[in-house]
Amino acid sequence: VFRGTVVTSGEAVMEATQIGDNTVLGSINTSLQEDSKDSPSKEKLNKLAGNIGVLGYSAGAAYSVINLVLGFIALNKANNLNGGSIFLLIIETILFAVTIIIMAVPEGLPMMLALVSSMNSGRLLAQNILVRHPDTIETAGYMNILFSDKTGTITEGKLSVVDFFLADGTLYAATGETDAPDFDTMSDSLKAEMINGIGLNNDAMVADGSAVGSNATDRALLDFLIGRSQLDFDTNTITEKQQFNSATKFASVTTKDGKTYIKGAPEFILNDCYYYLDKDGNKQNFTDDIKARFQELSLEQANRSMRLLAILNTDGNDKVLIGIVCIRDNVRSSIKQTVETMNRAGVQVVMVTGDRKETAVAIAKEAGIVTGQNDLVLTHDELSALSDQELKQQLPHLKVVSRALPMDKKRLIEAAQDLDMVAGMTGDGVNDSPALKSADVGFSMGDGTEVAREASDIVILNNSLTSIEKAVLYGRTMSKSVSKFIIFQLTVNVTTIAMSLLSPLLGLKEPFTIIQILWINLIMDTLAALAFGEEPTLDRYMNEKPVAKKANILTGYMKSAIGVASVFITLVCLAILKNVGGIQDFITNGTGNFEMVTTFTFIVFIYAVIFNSLNTRSNGFNVFEHIGENKKFSIVMISIAVVQTLIIQFGGKVFSTVPMDVQHYIVALLIAVLIIPADLIRKALTKNK
Repeated sequence: VFRGTVVTSGEAVMEATQIGDNTVLGSINTSLQEDSKDSPSKEKLNKLAGNIGVLGYSAGAAYSVINLVLGFIALNKANNLNGGSIFLLIIETILFAVTIIIMAVPEGLPMMLALVSSMNSGRLLAQNILVRHPDTIETAGYMNILFSDKTGTITEGKLSVVDFFLADGTLYAATGETDAPDFDTMSDSLKAEMINGIGLNNDAMVADGSAVGSNATDRALLDFLIGRSQLDFDTNTITEKQQFNSATKFASVTTKDGKTYIKGAPEFILNDCYYYLDKDGNKQNFTDDIKARFQELSLEQANRSMRLLAILNTDGNDKVLIGIVCIRDNVRSSIKQTVETMNRAGVQVVMVTGDRKETAVAIAKEAGIVTGQNDLVLTHDELSALSDQELKQQLPHLKVVSRALPMDKKRLIEAAQDLDMVAGMTGDGVNDSPALKSADVGFSMGDGTEVAREASDIVILNNSLTSIEKAVLYGRTMSKSVSKFIIFQLTVNVTTIAMSLLSPLLGLKEPFTIIQILWINLIMDTLAALAFGEEPTLDRYMNEKPVAKKANILTGYMKSAIGVASVFITLVCLAILKNVGGIQDFITNGTGNFEMVTTFTFIVFIYAVIFNSLNTRSNGFNVFEHIGENKKFSIVMISIAVVQTLIIQFGGKVFSTVPMDVQHYIVALLIAVLIIPADLIRKALTKNK
């Protein structure tokens, strides 16, 4: 018995052999405290951050060389090349170079991930999804294969008895779904044996008129007897009990009169059964003809998505088949649409179940998992017969694993990961915990064991596959938000560095002061993370295939967006500083006040960055698409514009700005807004390409 197990029925005397961290649950808890592997985006962002850091240091070094060389030349021409002036030049150069490095290092990237993860965790909780490890939300967006349990995830998780049939093919209805005679029409002797077989050999209990405890199968059987008022069996006659075992696939009880009742999977317990009870309750030989009819009816029921449970008793040393109980767990009404959405999103859904092959295939077809002849269905034995290499070759076609054992799940996960697939796994039992821990995203069920929940990354509170689909959508939304943030950040980053390097070469002083660059850095990192942190979840993201685990985080689209916006802002700002078109006459009103020119350039730069945030939010031509669904974005960008205006009007010597007139702001807006049509042209060319 594992620590963390919930006892629902029965009695036992247990000896504790391990405590604390030495228990199975303790070892799982210990492993969870260890550093887990980074999510795909985190790995890519760490690499990107390193590259940006190199760019920042390189830019700082390049600026230092350029500024020092040009500074020495200028001092020499002015005959002012002395110790004091050289020292001052070096100090100014170092300060500005350090500022460039500070601005370039993307300290906002980790905060962006943490911020978006926490925001999405709260939103997902409203969708019945409890996120235990926030990083795995984003990983779910990369997922391209999901190994899913059947019961409660694909099905409703509520088993009910539908039919009974005997070895000779006689069928009895439990629900009226067929035209077969009702269960109550059975002969008294046969009915008594069937009631004992499913009532005595049952760990569920009656409470308030319904079955509680044990497992779903026992509860379904007992609920059937409760509904038929057939509870006249005496559990006090039981002298020995053998609990159900996933390896042997049966459970049994022995009564005081020496009779044993057995229930379990037909293909596991009927091999040495040579007798059956007919409709009159008489013991008959299991002839070849009877066996053929029995197999035919079993297959028919399995194809109706029935789970078959054999009920036997013993007569001396002979096992006698009383009958087969047909139990069904109806497929969730929304599951077919969910599977279609997952398939369209490039997520391969594989159903892993303990059911027999025919039943599993019938349910998989009803759920839309099995749709064609090329879809592969394996039993545990067939899976075990495959080598690891053969399994990897077959994995892209795999849809169902029937009669699966817990060890199969971990092997499937490892095979998928060896193929560089991002694998998800659902589970609810203690023996599922190794697979849940190994999976890139482990989904435990809300009614699962504590051990399974501890080993998982995400808990699906309503057990539904549809909620897992929501987790994938939110994961992809998070990846999109991070991509938008990167475009926005790198545009500001590259533009500021480019202007800082080009200005000295063009004979201009630094375009921005240190304080102004720190304000730009605040916009680029912290405020941008808030702005892009709550982007809406769009269903169209599920029409895209998952991004490859090892794909470059900077896509061609992102590079073109960064490139066009950076070139536009850089050229416009340098053109103003170089007085292209005589624009400085308008800015200074003919006074030649260069401080007004740098202030105006600062306004245009910030406004262009704000307008470019609209370009960044949408990869379509409607830059205001779904803008109302991210209220923080509008609040942040409007706040930046307001604060920028206040800095210009009242910043004075601190920000090296001078107050501007209304016409200056209007013209600055008209110049800055041109970045939108410039990017629309890029989008049109990119789309056509």
